[in-house]
Amino acid sequence: MAMVRLFMVDSFSFHEKPGSGEFIVQFQYKGLPVSLPFSSDGVFQAYLRAEPWNSRRKCSVSQYEEKLRDQANRSIYRLAEDWLKATFCAIEFGLISFEEAFLGSFYDQQSGKRLADVMVPKLQEYVGGQL
Repeated sequence: MAMVRLFMVDSFSFHEKPGSGEFIVQFQYKGLPVSLPFSSDGVFQAYLRAEPWNSRRKCSVSQYEEKLRDQANRSIYRLAEDWLKATFCAIEFGLISFEEAFLGSFYDQQSGKRLADVMVPKLQEYVGGQL
């Protein structure tokens, strides 16, 4: 929260779905709304790849996956904080502008869609010079 205040954002909110491993950080910067969704699904899949269940474990597959899911749900908060700190440091040191760093996360408050939600499907057309 302190790092968000450093950039004098207009407002800040945090929305969480308890137990789901999903949350959204939203804020406004110079009147532009930013929405950053985070989910632990990718972390869970990475944990499964790194340490798959085997018969030597003292639990069932479902118990093991539940344990990993809980760990992933806790880990995503630290990962999000680390990512935000790194991004804000890069902005502060002039490596990238605020707008460049969060371009895909600016969103339309009417539709709730982020710029990335609209543009990522069109990325191949843009890179190919068709847009």
